[in-house]
Amino acid sequence: MSTVYVGMTDMLMQWGKHELIKQGDRAHGSTPLHYAASRGVPGTVMALLEADKSSAYQYDNEGSLPIHVAAMENKGDVVRVFLDECPGCAEAQDARGRTFLHVAVASRNSTLVLNAYRYFRGHRRHGAERFETIMNMRDGYGNTGLHLAVKTRSVEIFYCLLWNKGIQLNFRDNMGRTALDILEKPVGFNFWLVRAYGVYQSFC
Repeated sequence: MSTVYVGMTDMLMQWGKHELIKQGDRAHGSTPLHYAASRGVPGTVMALLEADKSSAYQYDNEGSLPIHVAAMENKGDVVRVFLDECPGCAEAQDARGRTFLHVAVASRNSTLVLNAYRYFRGHRRHGAERFETIMNMRDGYGNTGLHLAVKTRSVEIFYCLLWNKGIQLNFRDNMGRTALDILEKPVGFNFWLVRAYGVYQSFC
């Protein structure tokens, strides 16, 4: 199936490369790159980016970039292509102020978050620090990645983020709450703490 998509993409680009790549549909403003990201076809995404990398920074009608769509749909291979080919996508924010990592956390896509952590940690120069910087970015509601992990009750993501030295625990959302303030105490807080050690060992 992915071979078919790549072949069709090549034909379309030969017919009218730049016009078609940047063309959004009438219903959602989604470009071919948005659709390729949503379907999780790395080869097609790569072909479109090779033809016009600026399409990676084109928003749909919802204010999402293709990397945000891929993160929402849990398409980790596609997210990696964006990070490799268009590094600026890592910090790019959607209309709600979210990075692709915020979208992944909000969607409870724990595997994608873990793989993103490993991806950045694999870069020798400032990779881990960059991951932490992105997760500490606040969206339009003041949420960091840690806030969203708590709000979605994603225990695995919460502890994967918590063990990063650069994660800021004192950042507050627009309601003045830190991520730890949002935890239901004492029951909720104790529940999360009890699971800490096991999650840390198996997930991070």
